Amino acid sequence: MGYNCEVAYKLYKYYHYEESSLFNWAYSKGIESIISLLRNPELIYNGDFTLRNDDMWELNNPEIAFHGKIFKYDEITINQDKKDLTERVKYLTDKVFKILRDDSKKLYIYKIHKEEADENILEKIYTLEKTLTEAGGKNFRLMIVSEISDQEYFIKSDKYIYRTVKEYPKDNDVLNNKYKKNGFFEIFDEIWIKKPLFYFKKKKYKFDKKQQTIKITDKKYDLIFSIGQACSCSMLLRKLGLQFSSYPFDWVYGSTLIGRCEIINDDFKNYINKEDLINTGKNNGVLKHPCQIYENSKNKIGFNHDFEVNVPFDIEYEKVKAKYERRSTRLLSRINESENVLVVYLQVPNCTDIISDEDLITAQEILANKFSATNIDLLYVNACKKYGLRKENVNNNIIKVSFDYDAYNKEVPYAVNVKELKKQLKSLKITNKYKNIFDLRNWKFLKNIFKRIKL
Repeated sequence: MGYNCEVAYKLYKYYHYEESSLFNWAYSKGIESIISLLRNPELIYNGDFTLRNDDMWELNNPEIAFHGKIFKYDEITINQDKKDLTERVKYLTDKVFKILRDDSKKLYIYKIHKEEADENILEKIYTLEKTLTEAGGKNFRLMIVSEISDQEYFIKSDKYIYRTVKEYPKDNDVLNNKYKKNGFFEIFDEIWIKKPLFYFKKKKYKFDKKQQTIKITDKKYDLIFSIGQACSCSMLLRKLGLQFSSYPFDWVYGSTLIGRCEIINDDFKNYINKEDLINTGKNNGVLKHPCQIYENSKNKIGFNHDFEVNVPFDIEYEKVKAKYERRSTRLLSRINESENVLVVYLQVPNCTDIISDEDLITAQEILANKFSATNIDLLYVNACKKYGLRKENVNNNIIKVSFDYDAYNKEVPYAVNVKELKKQLKSLKITNKYKNIFDLRNWKFLKNIFKRIKL
């Protein structure tokens, strides 16, 4: 019965079965919202839903929000989702009262909101139990679950069953495996539910990170390259078999998306001028290839993986400069020779400054104006956790994708979850225009064979 989706989701994961119900995938402000709806079901039938920023549809009176099923955000899709949700919620409301009043045994589980765990909570629980009875409920029990830190507010009572869990995940993180063993599965060990003998249905939920995927685009590109924000973008494209050569932004850090587009627009002039490079006094922390970090004082690009520790700067500089000249010449040439190009900007998870649509448009236009004969698309990927998985077409040439790909590595806060990124970006397609068929690095199955032979 609430207050959010955690109980229903973990019930499904534990039993591999879920009976659809009104409150399973809803969010309420507290017990009083549930009571209000049970006493006045016409609020559902007559209510108007508003789409919130977290993609849930909210009924303002009482304050309850329900998950829709949308992935796209055009007006037609939103209106259809609202219509579908309204019909679905009305059906589930009728179902709630039908089951409440039949003779089957029922257990209603309510997870206490942290903010409502106080000296008034027992009175609210008793009112909920009374409301269920007054609505015609029979043969039911009420289970109340709270965090163990709030157990002081509860007493033993024949009105409800009381259980505790260690802690709740945040409301926008109920699927986090960190909380898989927070106590709900132990509670479910006590419960036996009646379900169909043969039940093979596998449910997919909009907010289930393990099952949810999106198709980014139907286009096929001659060239896909990383423009930032860090090394993880190029690494990902290589793992997906989308990048066959090295380019200037693969292993650098710093500057902005627009700043990097300006560097391309200027043909990489002064990209790595010797007099502009400043030794930051830091190294990259990579044990296998320790390097000093140099930063270009003018364009703010940081070279993290180029200047080896204990090697004189003057010796290293000439090699590094030649390397970046090759890469920049290669990139500019291939953009000019391509029909369709996808520029990918993957934001590091610990960066919370989301790039505005205006800046994305500016960045894409810089490249489109320079390479007027080539179709340039921009893919911007950020790790915004607020809205779950979301894809948005800013315009015909700019795609913005948001989802949680944080590796949650405290020691390396910018680390990405490569597995999750590969799952979401695997739909990208590339031609063989620049693929060297004689380069064994581009043939994964041969690489695996040689690895086994070597072992």
